[in-house]
Amino acid sequence: MTIISLLGAGRSCGPLIDYLAGHEDSNLWSLRVYDMNAGMLSSKVDKHDNVKSYVMDLSDIAVCDGIVAGSDIVVSMLPAFMHVPIAKLCITHAKHMVTASYASPEMKALDAQGNGAARAARAGTGGPLLPPQGATAPGWEGGGVP
Repeated sequence: MTIISLLGAGRSCGPLIDYLAGHEDSNLWSLRVYDMNAGMLSSKVDKHDNVKSYVMDLSDIAVCDGIVAGSDIVVSMLPAFMHVPIAKLCITHAKHMVTASYASPEMKALDAQGNGAARAARAGTGGPLLPPQGATAPGWEGGGVP
């Protein structure tokens, strides 16, 4: 079963959690949502029997390292300044990563590392940094960060 770890449960996460939890293929993955605010987690996750929530200190890179290592896909809904450290963990552990942010110059600089890690890890066990959901800008078609 694919493990999808959603980092952050802020205001924009509710529709994503609802979508993934209610998707017809939701039995193919385990959705885990992590946030530092128990109330925020509860308001987004408690209505779904098939979503697990965890109160964790996501400002602690060691905590994030453990989450990333145990995931197949990491969705970072954290503030943009936290995407680069999370992306580096995903590269280290050869995990797929999705963010809802535009690619910063720092994220773009990680593209070669991420795609190299994906090739080394082989299909199905790791992957490139992935574009934001719904991205249509030129350069996305090859995967990785444009």
